Amino acid sequence: MSSRRDDKAEERKEEELKKAEADLVEKKAAEAVVAAELAAKKEEARLLYDVGAQLALIERSAASKDPKAQARVLRQSSAIRRNTTAKAVAEAVTAYIPDGHPLKATLAAALAQVPAKPASPPLATTAVAAAGAPAATANAMEVDDDAQTAPVEKRTAVCMEAETYLAYLCTTLLLDAQLVAEAVKVSSASFARVLATNQRTLDAIGAKLAFVYARAHELAGGLASIRSTLLAAHRTSVLHHNPIGQVVLLNLLLRNYLAFNLYDQADKLVAKSGFPDSAPNNQLARYLFYLGRIKAIQLEYSESHSCLLQAARKAPQRAAAGFRLSVAKLTTIVQLLMGEIPQRSSLQPKQLERPLRPYLQIVQAVRTGDLAHFKQVMETHASVFHADSNHTLIVRLRQNVIRAGLRNINLAYTRISLEAIWHKLKIDRLEDVEGIVAKAIRDGVIDAEIDHAAGVLVSNEVEDLYATLEPQAAFHKRTAFCLNVHNEAVKAMSFPLDSHKGDVEEEEAKRKERQQEEAELAVALAEEDEEDFA
Repeated sequence: MSSRRDDKAEERKEEELKKAEADLVEKKAAEAVVAAELAAKKEEARLLYDVGAQLALIERSAASKDPKAQARVLRQSSAIRRNTTAKAVAEAVTAYIPDGHPLKATLAAALAQVPAKPASPPLATTAVAAAGAPAATANAMEVDDDAQTAPVEKRTAVCMEAETYLAYLCTTLLLDAQLVAEAVKVSSASFARVLATNQRTLDAIGAKLAFVYARAHELAGGLASIRSTLLAAHRTSVLHHNPIGQVVLLNLLLRNYLAFNLYDQADKLVAKSGFPDSAPNNQLARYLFYLGRIKAIQLEYSESHSCLLQAARKAPQRAAAGFRLSVAKLTTIVQLLMGEIPQRSSLQPKQLERPLRPYLQIVQAVRTGDLAHFKQVMETHASVFHADSNHTLIVRLRQNVIRAGLRNINLAYTRISLEAIWHKLKIDRLEDVEGIVAKAIRDGVIDAEIDHAAGVLVSNEVEDLYATLEPQAAFHKRTAFCLNVHNEAVKAMSFPLDSHKGDVEEEEAKRKERQQEEAELAVALAEEDEEDFA
């Protein structure tokens, strides 16, 4: 009995020991995972303000021809712009760009004029603490990193990608500091060097620099002077099969043309230049917005509305409030020009309700057909409409206001004099009323007849809407929209590379096996035939 008890006790001890070892292994594995997460978060946080780390990734990407490291830096360009200081960029310029470089003196002189702002190294500590590490550990890790960081030695040569990235950072700092003239000088010098270089690893950073180059000249009032340069750069990007450069430069050219109301030239540019399918969503949204404005000016309201809806869907839903506001304003006007009344909820989104109030008043005036209220809103908010470049389109809404008023009168009265219509709609001249009403009847806005002798408008009986072709047209419009959404979703789907090869190889093996079986069967049948004839 005692031996059995001893055996059971030993088995229990062995089980407890194995369990303790398993727990220890699991604990170490969990600690390793946490440590890896902390390291990754700390590295990402440090990347936001450490210019040297950004340049190291860019140089590694250029050397290995792998765009992933470079894309990692450019993807966080907005956060990097907020956290980068002029002092950090100036130190990187001194360390990475060799003496005698044509851009070094220009960059150093421009950065010296940028006012200092507090650096943000606590970001790394914040990221580590957010991951669950104690504050003391985070501080210790920060101190260790500072102790291990060695000063960067001066370079004898610099890769074109790093040089362009430093010029891009310098230009953004100058623009943020309102030093537009210096930003124009730096971006022009760097962009000229980019245009003279043909490297595929420079495409993404070159597109970033092209954007700030055009922005600096726009703020300086020199958009017209860079149009030929942008056209030459776009032609070069097409010849070099640089898709990101194509889309950025195409959008910059469209913005340039629209700023000077050159809608015909912009339309010709769109017709003669293709838009790459691999374009990022932000550039696609801009392109659709510019295309929607061009179509609206050319009276193609249905196509304009379709482009603007897609631009609103492609745009970021939590950021880019200014872009979403511009799209919402133009979409509202285009809907009114199409004869539709926008929903009130579309004009009262969060963060955009106040800027959209003038457009809400325009919608109310068009809906009620009140021409006097429409004129009052136009005069009150004329400066807003001019600043939004929408005044020309809003002027066209006068006819829509009159048509809405005539439609309301046609529904309310079976017989009304033209003079009463003149008083109700507050049209400028009584002599114009008959012509306006006749045009509305011809366009199908109202179903009525004019008694010229008596000077009255006689409304006809209202027909059943479902006896017309309007329900069919509405159903066709919705079906086309659903099909378009489906096609866009299919285009946006991604699949693993060479995922179909396994099926192809399997089918090929089955085909060969089937051919072999058929050959063997044919041989067997031939042998049987020989035996039969023997």
